Amino acid sequence: MRPRRNVLLVALLALGLLVVGTSAAWTMARAGQPQASARVSPTQENIEAGRQLYDKWCAGCHGFEGRGDGPAADYLNPRPRGFTGGLYKLHSARTGKLPTDEDLSKVISKGMPGTSMPGWGFLSETERRQLVQYIKTFSRRFAQEAPPEPIT
Repeated sequence: MRPRRNVLLVALLALGLLVVGTSAAWTMARAGQPQASARVSPTQENIEAGRQLYDKWCAGCHGFEGRGDGPAADYLNPRPRGFTGGLYKLHSARTGKLPTDEDLSKVISKGMPGTSMPGWGFLSETERRQLVQYIKTFSRRFAQEAPPEPIT
């Protein structure tokens, strides 16, 4: 009975983080606080910072290895996206191509419509872009394929 209780506690914690994250993002959006555009390169330092943020805010749903199998995943419908295949629903490139860093940053910032994925606007733009750099490490496609050209 104890493992089931632990899963429920993790699911409740993840739900609490969703509520806090959504509330903080809404508060910042209403306050109209502008955020400067930040370029973040895929340095080891930025990837490590992204990993720490991911472990804290994302792994509860997406899993520590980016497979979409976090402790809360079974309680979410639809299940969280796995990142290992490099397949994404929202992107500005042709179907089957990788998303741009900007595409990933938008989903992290604004959330994913029709899912439990909230916007994480309370994180700084630099932090969200560090998350992008870390998330890209889950799929070899980002290292093997050229960055996509967005469709205009």
